[in-house]
Amino acid sequence: MLRERVHPGGWRTLVSPKLESLGVPHGFTTAIGGGDGRWSVKSADDLSPMLDEEGFGRRVVVMGRQVHGSEVSLPGVPSSRGCDGFDAHATNRPDEMVAVRTADCVPVLLSATDGGCVAAVHAGWRGLEAGVIAKACAAVRDLEPVAGLIAAIGPCVCVEHYEVGEEVAGRFEHGVVRNERWLKPHLDLRAVALRQLLASEVHPDQIDVATECTFSDAKRFGSYRRDGVGCGHQAAYIGVRGEPDGS
Repeated sequence: MLRERVHPGGWRTLVSPKLESLGVPHGFTTAIGGGDGRWSVKSADDLSPMLDEEGFGRRVVVMGRQVHGSEVSLPGVPSSRGCDGFDAHATNRPDEMVAVRTADCVPVLLSATDGGCVAAVHAGWRGLEAGVIAKACAAVRDLEPVAGLIAAIGPCVCVEHYEVGEEVAGRFEHGVVRNERWLKPHLDLRAVALRQLLASEVHPDQIDVATECTFSDAKRFGSYRRDGVGCGHQAAYIGVRGEPDGS
């Protein structure tokens, strides 16, 4: 489970106790932000006021256009740092904060157990099918080969509100739920993400899983399934332990 954190400026985020114990800055944003109105993250700039307040303003936020694929952007690769068409970002640089946006899809944050390399992942059903979680886990291990992984699965649409067609259901051996209440199958994105983390050899004791449903909790989350275009987006962000000056 995640816990809510209230920031001095009024922003409310959810944090992972396991990631928090590493000292890596991270969070899953909610619609409750500083000032009036709902907080929706459209770009990296929308995270800047909170990160400035938290003392992370010197970090460059790596976040770009997502295409429901499986490509992972990497530090030191200029073409990937353009962030056009990447659904996951990994970094081992203390001058970066990696982030993704979601509005029902599954956000996953990863860290090496020494806090020296992290990744943020956006995973809808297409990304899950394409293996974006496994590729992000592999990217962190490549950058920090001596460490294990800790993961946090953030708020997403729950199985009760995620009806899918037979074509989509047929793409998944696990996570498809059918019962007498529903005319069509439903897909449990959270369960699929958890299974893929376990398949990537992340120990179950090293995974925090959110219980919040973006569809059900209109006060705290945007949901495309609930509200359609203009629903607003959450962000999931994470950085390595330490500061750009090496402290």
